[in-house]
Amino acid sequence: MSGEAEELARLLAGQDPGPVEKAGATRMLSVIAGGPVTAEMHVHARPLLTARRRRLLQAAGQDVHERRGRLVDEHGATVADTTAWVVTGRVPAGARLALGITPDGVRHADGKGTPLGSALAGCGVTRDQGPVTLEPAPCGGSAVVSAALLRLIGGTPLALVHETVCARWLAAHPPPWPL
Repeated sequence: MSGEAEELARLLAGQDPGPVEKAGATRMLSVIAGGPVTAEMHVHARPLLTARRRRLLQAAGQDVHERRGRLVDEHGATVADTTAWVVTGRVPAGARLALGITPDGVRHADGKGTPLGSALAGCGVTRDQGPVTLEPAPCGGSAVVSAALLRLIGGTPLALVHETVCARWLAAHPPPWPL
């Protein structure tokens, strides 16, 4: 296992629940990258959703959309693969515009590649970090796999997020990190 992966896993797992702009993985990865991290996402309206995910999202009878893609650094290198299952009707209007989705979760032409956590900054959304694991990466080394639940003010679930940080990218950005 790589020291970079172990350190990032320790930092993610040690985060207390907090606002996405302070506790989000994308924020942490941007600091490690030393510059902005953006999203290249595909949005799928009404994906098949497991019963467990629907239960975690408290989304019975609600439309959910899936955001699947990758986070990239300013040089175009893949930082992480990410998937988020988002309860569409709960997304704040201002965040919808930044995410480039319509109220029913369909992507429109104005999408700017904004990561989910960045679009939700300032909306009162918090991130509850879930399990963080180290898994063998296909290209060698260890990938950091993270899951989190994003919540609206009052605790209502908004999104379930799954991130797999690229081992090769992480190895190119060794600690110490200014976090």
